[in-house]
Amino acid sequence: MVHSNRPRFPKKLHTFGATSLLALFILGSTAVLLSSCAANTYVVHPGSINTFDSVTADVLLQAKTLLDHTRTMVNGKTTGAWAALAKAYDTANASYKVWRQFALATPTTPPDNTTLKKQLADLSTSIKNWNTVSGGLK
Repeated sequence: MVHSNRPRFPKKLHTFGATSLLALFILGSTAVLLSSCAANTYVVHPGSINTFDSVTADVLLQAKTLLDHTRTMVNGKTTGAWAALAKAYDTANASYKVWRQFALATPTTPPDNTTLKKQLADLSTSIKNWNTVSGGLK
């Protein structure tokens, strides 16, 4: 049966998989995190210490979701990129936990987040690399 009422999408749109969309969403969130206008456009989650805390938690959750989603899609071509992405996530996540504990313990003196921002930028680079190497696996 032919579905003539179904909208026709360009072929390119069909090849742009969920992994690619998730990667783009994470990259966008990282850009918001690293930009100075984040406080003006982002709604901080209840229980977060500040905008940085809230966006960082979002970025890490999205990266973890990407890792979980793509774990079964790893092949010989993508093993290195996936391992680098996992390592970047682990590094940023561990650093975030330390940063957050310190921030909660010293609310009047916010901890320096320079290292964590660098690790989040590295995570973003790993996500871009994964997406390039994997070709946006579905």
